[in-house]
Amino acid sequence: MRPVSLLTPDPAESAPPPRRRLFDNPRLIGIVVFILVALLVVLFLAAPSTEQLRPEFISDVVRYALSPIVLLMLAALAFVLARNILKLWVERRRALPFARFRAKLVAALLAMTIIPSVLVLIIGSEMITSSAQRWFSTPAEELVTGANEIAQIVYTDRANVAVARAQRLASTLAADAVAAGDLAALQPLLASEVA
Repeated sequence: MRPVSLLTPDPAESAPPPRRRLFDNPRLIGIVVFILVALLVVLFLAAPSTEQLRPEFISDVVRYALSPIVLLMLAALAFVLARNILKLWVERRRALPFARFRAKLVAALLAMTIIPSVLVLIIGSEMITSSAQRWFSTPAEELVTGANEIAQIVYTDRANVAVARAQRLASTLAADAVAAGDLAALQPLLASEVA
């Protein structure tokens, strides 16, 4: 046995208490929850009274604010699933008791996550397909055809104006002045037509 000295402190007494992790603090969690609830209440109360903010703007802000949260939750879910599958594999290799029961639990967890995800994927792709069909349906083609007809009318009108102006210039210009290249004689006629 080691001799105990009265001058040296007991190592068990001098060690600082173990530090709690940040999210193990109930006060901090309560404050964060309170701030989030207060923010939601403020948004809920302020949304109808603001006339500058459109509902689409508010929904876009909420969607973009929730996107990182959803991605973090998906990453956490993937981590938990991977950890459970790895633990299950190790337990099966060691032939631990209740390994088959745990395998069934993990399979149920996978089914509860994969089946809704696949359903959301199928429904989302169907919605995108129906939206694309609506965008490129007959009325949209009619709109494009009508716009092309209007553009063709404008181009034809501009061409007719240019031809009429060229004919007017050709009738007013003297052939000998054009052939001689006399710019002094042509300048007043061209200036009045161009302006």
